[in-house]
Amino acid sequence: MFPNVRKQYVEHLRRVKDQAKDVAKVFPVLFSDAALEMYNYNGTGRKERRPMKDYHIFHDCMLEAWSESGVNETSLQENINIVIKRADGRKRAKLFNFRRRIFQNVGTIFSNFPDIQS
Repeated sequence: MFPNVRKQYVEHLRRVKDQAKDVAKVFPVLFSDAALEMYNYNGTGRKERRPMKDYHIFHDCMLEAWSESGVNETSLQENINIVIKRADGRKRAKLFNFRRRIFQNVGTIFSNFPDIQS
């Protein structure tokens, strides 16, 4: 990473963190759920995910920007895990609601045909 770009990114992370206060609330400002979908902190788990700790843009820059606020490697890991779980939960909820609407629509369509119901 270019030193000037890195410095600008760290400053941006500081500004965003100052506004959001909580690290877990910073991530939705920086990344969409879709952008986080293929990542977790260690790269392990049920799904094939890439480890955030191996990417300087996630790990090193965030620690540098937020260390003054008391964020260390352990708290960053905990917050990233929280963010990933919340994003996964929102994805599951969207999928559940989508399926529910489809089945409701199918039931409505077939209710117009009395011969099919029995």
